[in-house]
Formats: sequence, C-alpha cells, structure tokens
Amino acid sequence: GWHMNKTVIYAFVCILILLGLVFTQSKSGVALAMLGVFLSAIAYARRLGGTNVFGVIGSFFAVVVAIAIEIGLAPLLQRFSVDHLEDLRFIIFSNTIKGIGTFFPVGSGPGTYPFIYPRFQSIEETAFINHAHNDYLEWLMEGGLVAGLIILVCFWFYFRQWPKVWIKGYWSTLQFMKVGAGIGILLMMLHGLTDFNLHIPANALYFAFLAAVFFYPQVDNEY
Repeated sequence: GWHMNKTVIYAFVCILILLGLVFTQSKSGVALAMLGVFLSAIAYARRLGGTNVFGVIGSFFAVVVAIAIEIGLAPLLQRFSVDHLEDLRFIIFSNTIKGIGTFFPVGSGPGTYPFIYPRFQSIEETAFINHAHNDYLEWLMEGGLVAGLIILVCFWFYFRQWPKVWIKGYWSTLQFMKVGAGIGILLMMLHGLTDFNLHIPANALYFAFLAAVFFYPQVDNEY
C-alpha cells in the first residue's frame, strides 16, 4: 500500500544521503553521519509508526539496523582518517585565537578574516587561508564580544527549545520533523567546530530551514 511505498521512498532517500556523505570524502561528515544515525535511533526507535505500533520487536529491529549502519560506516571513517588539514587546523586555530585576543572586544570587523589573518600566519602555512575552519573562532575574531554573546544566546535558545519539542505521549508528523530538525541543527553546529560550515550560503540556508522547523510553535491540532 501507500504506507509501504512511502517507507521504501524514505529508505531510498536515506541511502542517497549516506552515499553523498561518503562521496564527499569528509572525515567530519562521516563521523557526524554516524552520530546522526545513533541519535535518530534513540529518538525514533520507540515511536515507529507514530505510537510504536510495531512494539518492542520493531524498536529492537530499528536499533539493530542503526548499529549495522554504524558498523558499515566505521571503515569509511578509518579510510578518511588521513586528513591533510588535520595538523594545519590546529595551527590555524592557535593563530586565530591570537587574532581574537588582539582585536577583542570589538573584533576585526565582519568579512575581514582573510585580509587580517596573514598578520598572524605561521611559516608552516604556505597557502592562502580564507577561513578559520572553525565557524565560532572566525566569528569571534571578526565580531568580538558581540559575536560571542550572540553565539551564547543562540545556544541558550536551542537547548531551551528541546523540552518543548521532546514531549511525552503521541507525536504528530510535525513533531517527528521537529526532533529531526533539532538533531540536524546539532550536527551542523558540531561541524562548525572543524570547518567553515555556516559560512557557506547553501549550508546557512539549510540551517535556517531546520531552525524554522525546530522552533515552529506547538499547536493543538497538529496532524
């Protein structure tokens, strides 16, 4: 029936997303995919079919599938364990922190990172560094104290929203979407620790979409 067809479609989409992550050859991407699968299994295993119509066996099967996916992705993480930027990132982080201290509390100004960073660049960095490979450090260097306060406020709103999203009892379709969006936001925020994820316009738009779903107000007549 239609419900079975939807399940097949969703499974196909999930496989495509996982394959896309693999083909990016990103160590962070694969690691975060593994974390996403794990968190999704915890969030949804007990609510298969909306109210866990498949019972304990269904929940157990969902966890087994998640573990199988983790096992399948683990060799890929090992395959991409050689990251040519891994050592260089720590040098960039260290030099960026020096820049933060130099321009604190006002910051160097929005969009100035690639022009200011050469002042702190080490001799080991022979290439042009246009981003800090850490969203938070780059924002702090450019925005100073104001950027730091905005980051903290955003974290506060995010964690404050979870009790409103993770409710007891029946979950509507929108509720499932909210939880999934919350997990997606967490993964993107974590990715920002090792790359300039949210400095990419497409990723920033996707992040905004997930935030819109996650913070959508609770209504009584959700379906």
